[in-house]
Amino acid sequence: MSSIINTRSPFYVKIASSPLSSVELKLYVWEGVVGGRPATPEYTLTKSELSNDNYVVFEISELLRDFIYTNYYTEAVDVIWVQWSYNIDGGGATFETAHLAIDGFGYFEEGINPRTSIDPQDASYTPMLLQDNATVYFIKGEEIKLPIWAETEPFIDLTFTGGDSVEWQLVDDFWDAYDINWNSSLVDVQITDDGNSNQKVQYLGIAPTDGIETVYTAVISSTIGNAQSITVTFKEICELKYTPVRIVFYNKYGAIQDLWASKKSTKSLSQSAETYKANIIDLDTLSYSTYAHTQKRFDVQGQESISVSTSYMDESINEPVKQLLMSEQVWLEIGSDTYPVTLKTSSVQEKTSVNDKLVAYTFEFDFASGKIQNVR
Repeated sequence: MSSIINTRSPFYVKIASSPLSSVELKLYVWEGVVGGRPATPEYTLTKSELSNDNYVVFEISELLRDFIYTNYYTEAVDVIWVQWSYNIDGGGATFETAHLAIDGFGYFEEGINPRTSIDPQDASYTPMLLQDNATVYFIKGEEIKLPIWAETEPFIDLTFTGGDSVEWQLVDDFWDAYDINWNSSLVDVQITDDGNSNQKVQYLGIAPTDGIETVYTAVISSTIGNAQSITVTFKEICELKYTPVRIVFYNKYGAIQDLWASKKSTKSLSQSAETYKANIIDLDTLSYSTYAHTQKRFDVQGQESISVSTSYMDESINEPVKQLLMSEQVWLEIGSDTYPVTLKTSSVQEKTSVNDKLVAYTFEFDFASGKIQNVR
């Protein structure tokens, strides 16, 4: 089992020795299998010891983020291998064990270097299901995707009641769409880890969801390290009066998950411009046209926005909502089109069934490009 670095939180490497004057740290970064370390390091860092502490500390997360591309579709490189060597006062190189770096983050209460482990007995660990909500809301006809950490090699028991029929597939990219080559219905899923960094985060796709009529669950269990198990319950979103919008975002685990906004959505367009006062006098005739603009606009820009609302859900949606607000990459799927957006909503009040009876949220987004095509 690999140790994990969540690169949106600081990760500290401490080198201690007595005596110690300076430390040279070489940082190797690559994709592929653990044995594919390149011969040349990406970074070489040197630090001197201070105050006779006999140690130095390096923070490497910011450097690693240069090699992680959390982007749309196949452009994504969401997991990389990282290994470092160090020498003390010009001595021989010592190599540390390779780590896996992912574009996730920890909460303050999870402590320093959060979630390096996948052992559920650790106070802070990366779970096998890379999302916090065990209730997944879906819309009939739309695929369900669950992000899984492959190193736990979990077994997924797909169960349902009634005459429902579904198919599944393991995909490397969240964006891989259903096709007729997906596995036949009713077959449970055993996830394996082939060691390649591009397989560490896998997505269990479930489709077609049109046939799910009654309660549907997936029991995900692992015996790697200490045993863990979680039951995911799927609930259909009904009464689709409005066109549903799928909110897709990178969560705290560095994996993509989605959230449906199936209630009212509205678009708006705002504009901004600079103005100047123009001289419209024709000096030859000492006259001017009353149709000419004395106040002229330039650098006119248009910004389109959208407001979306979720249906009523249970309280398990609160944690994904928090992570959506802190996500750096968000997209909206509206019909067959996908749009990059930036979250305009800066705060939400957490809702509970006790205080609010029903839990639903409204979000505002700006489309992440101007309405006028001005890419240069």
